[in-house]
Amino acid sequence: MRYFFKCYFNQSEGFEDLDRIIDEFKKDEGEATQLQLIRELHHIIQTNNYDLADSILLEYGGREFNDLVKVEKFIKFLYSRLIDKPTEVKAIDFRKIFKGVFCPICCPNPEQAIFLNLIDKATIIANNMTIYICKPCKLVWLTEDIRAENAQDYKKFMKSLGLKGLWKELKDVDYL
Repeated sequence: MRYFFKCYFNQSEGFEDLDRIIDEFKKDEGEATQLQLIRELHHIIQTNNYDLADSILLEYGGREFNDLVKVEKFIKFLYSRLIDKPTEVKAIDFRKIFKGVFCPICCPNPEQAIFLNLIDKATIIANNMTIYICKPCKLVWLTEDIRAENAQDYKKFMKSLGLKGLWKELKDVDYL
């Protein structure tokens, strides 16, 4: 599984590309590699070890489902596609609904927004605190109530926690 998620379906690929990626994997990889992945998926399904699958998806594919039912559905979908078994599930069923919140400071006019102006939700590694951050203007919010008046400077905030204010002090960074 690690190989598939690191080399084929890593976080640079979207769920809308998953069918194509599976087809490429089946075409490009040898039978031994394909069988190894099929065996691993089968083992997870037989043992109901979706916690393990979830951790592999996160570590090697950068995918966080936050729901073991969705992980199970995804693993069974992938398994079915690899063994050419019909399934009612579609790859796009796994896409997150994107609501996107734009920074009120560096992008006060959403019609002129670009991808970089989106607010990221992140977790501070040192204390597991959830924050909301705008990377371009380096501002942070402690609540989903993203307004200009409650923004804080990221470095100052992190230093108040005894941290350096580096991006590597964050984990689970994803769009709000």
